[in-house]
Amino acid sequence: MYNLNQKKMKLLSIILLNCLTISCCLGQVFYKSSSDKEFKALMKNGLTYIKSGDSIADELYIDAFKENWAVTEFNVFDPKDADVKLTENDIVVFEAKINESESILALIELKHILDGTASKYATIGYICLNGFNQESDDETKKMFIPQLVSGLNDVVKVISDNEINSGGVSLYKSIYKGMLPKTKALKNKTLLIVDKTVDYIDLDGLEKHGIKYKKVTLDEYTQLIQEDASSYCLMYFAYNSYTEISIYDLENNDLIYTRHYAGGKSNFD
Repeated sequence: MYNLNQKKMKLLSIILLNCLTISCCLGQVFYKSSSDKEFKALMKNGLTYIKSGDSIADELYIDAFKENWAVTEFNVFDPKDADVKLTENDIVVFEAKINESESILALIELKHILDGTASKYATIGYICLNGFNQESDDETKKMFIPQLVSGLNDVVKVISDNEINSGGVSLYKSIYKGMLPKTKALKNKTLLIVDKTVDYIDLDGLEKHGIKYKKVTLDEYTQLIQEDASSYCLMYFAYNSYTEISIYDLENNDLIYTRHYAGGKSNFD
């Protein structure tokens, strides 16, 4: 048993350090499958959110997890609580920064944070914030935290339900196939494409396949989902040396489509 209360300042300082040193990565990426011990620990013992001390961010994340994380038990750890302890093998979720600007939400075994070995490859999986509108500022973060959480939840569920135990490209192909039946939810809805994300979408391709879409600003997006979220889906496009493309059903924030490309794609058709 590791007493985090006794070492809480060390823990928080290491978390902050890792927020600056996790190597460059974009998209939603998973490195662990159902046969890995970290994934098994997640499914058995649940996920823990460590309070950061930022009351606004903590409230947003905790509310989002309570609403959108259902695949395992969810716990909240406050370093100020002397009576609550974690082990180094517990799976925790925390927000990290890459390149001092972009944000990711990562699932990782606590020992990697404590011993300084945190990296994208050490995570069970993570998702980048900027795929929704190509921005990673505070306003964007507040808007899309529910989808960040739901995306992680739904991929973990697909891996667990389908007992996917492959790695690398095979893991991504299996996740894609396991998620594909959910895309039928898009049939009678409008796909919202927010701000700069439109630069990566082949609109003619969407029209060719009968997909209704609407280009919106962040303010327009906010207004639409307040009026009737159930009528819309949301586009996610993270472009880098590899590409992650996803679609969310805004009626319940479900991830209904996800496709990972090993090579960079310049558009989604």
